[in-house]
Amino acid sequence: MQWHGDTFDLPDGVERLAGSPQYANQAFRRGDWLLAVQFHPEVTHEIHEDWLAAWRDELPEHGLSVEGMRELQASCGPGAAAASAAILGDFVDGLATRRTLPRAG
Repeated sequence: MQWHGDTFDLPDGVERLAGSPQYANQAFRRGDWLLAVQFHPEVTHEIHEDWLAAWRDELPEHGLSVEGMRELQASCGPGAAAASAAILGDFVDGLATRRTLPRAG
């Protein structure tokens, strides 16, 4: 789920995990203790509809339409939700097995 225009360079010492044709840095990690995502793993059908209502006027400038976004949500939403739950669940499970987090600096 994306129609934003935000991007950034990856910090040193991190590993890219996911990207898109528009934005190379959609997810990254540092070791086994930091996970960062540019996308929204929390998006449900209801959140998607709220966003469409709030920002539908922005879609055409990105070559998108409300109908097209609804079709994508219907076809990809369930798989994306399952993948997001797995990603976040695996990350949290990994944190639970660590005794301490690394110190800054």
